Amino acid sequence: MAGSEDIVKDTSSSIGSMLSRIGEFFNLFDLSFFISGAVSFAALAYWGSRHPTNFQFPSSTWVRALATILACYVCGLISFSAGRVASRLWRRTYFASTLKRVLEEHQCTAYVPRFYLEDANKEGLEGEKLESQMGKLYDRLWVDLRESASHLGSFSLLRRYWVMAATYDGLAAASVLWALVVATEPPFEGTGLAFWGPLVASLSTAVLAYSQGQDFFKTQIFELVATLAAAKERLIPEVPS
Repeated sequence: MAGSEDIVKDTSSSIGSMLSRIGEFFNLFDLSFFISGAVSFAALAYWGSRHPTNFQFPSSTWVRALATILACYVCGLISFSAGRVASRLWRRTYFASTLKRVLEEHQCTAYVPRFYLEDANKEGLEGEKLESQMGKLYDRLWVDLRESASHLGSFSLLRRYWVMAATYDGLAAASVLWALVVATEPPFEGTGLAFWGPLVASLSTAVLAYSQGQDFFKTQIFELVATLAAAKERLIPEVPS
């Protein structure tokens, strides 16, 4: 029986290691970029169809497929970068105050090293200095969670929130690109709804995606602090295995 159990454990360990390596491979190329990348590339392809050139694309099917995949990935990276820049500008208006408030609500300030909060607790401290202090603390919480073997579930969940926030940031930028494209090259002839419909739809999608990205970022803050609180005092006791 002991030999059979060892074989099962070794097999499970091997499968887990293989799945982990597969996950690392996909994380390297972060498939979330393909979502905003495909939307951006479609906008560029549509614009290109309205402005034909003499450029001849290779006729080989596999070359076209490979080039399209690569183009979508590159467009995704650019969309993410553009969306993240805009997102950071808005996050600066609430990030520091939100993190400080959530720490106080969970009564976790006592668990945080003093030098992170000593300046943040000064009356009238605001702007870049408060953001800098809270930014350092936010990074520290991420590192501590990443290095904690007993909180892999929380770390995995937070990574998913990060990916979703990144996806929506990129999608917002891609939707703005579509708005620019349909504004210069309306898909339908005429004015009124034929012109404003696609434009409003693109801008509305951008606003919704941008808002959802902010919500996922705020959720990261809530989850990080809740994990810190749970690490110090569990409300649900662990069941011995």
